[in-house]
Amino acid sequence: FSIQKEQMLIILAATASPTRLYTFVGGPNYEQVFKSCKEREGESFQELPGRVPTVRIDLFYNKNPTANFDSKGTKDGIFPTLNSFAMSSAEGIFIGKIIYPGIGDNAFSDFSIVDKRLVSYPGTGSSP
Repeated sequence: FSIQKEQMLIILAATASPTRLYTFVGGPNYEQVFKSCKEREGESFQELPGRVPTVRIDLFYNKNPTANFDSKGTKDGIFPTLNSFAMSSAEGIFIGKIIYPGIGDNAFSDFSIVDKRLVSYPGTGSSP
């Protein structure tokens, strides 16, 4: 998606066994996103309990319901803003809010996932 005239990419990728959510942030293209990941120390992931055969990630966007968006989901060339996600796991649904307050030089470094938590499936206990 775009933040003003700067192209920013957020990639959420998941593995099933072990169940992990990886985040990659950068831009303006995929090559730069993964180049910056190689340059920084360590991996950025959240590991969840249990193992599952497949993982699903659903993304949720801020979108004006009265706006007329084109077939690509854009209006005037601007994508709706990603604001949260949900990911399946063995123990429940892992949810979080996407925050990217920076614009300009800090747009990539200010990205974070907040209010993340695992919501247990019904009948399996309370959410942590």
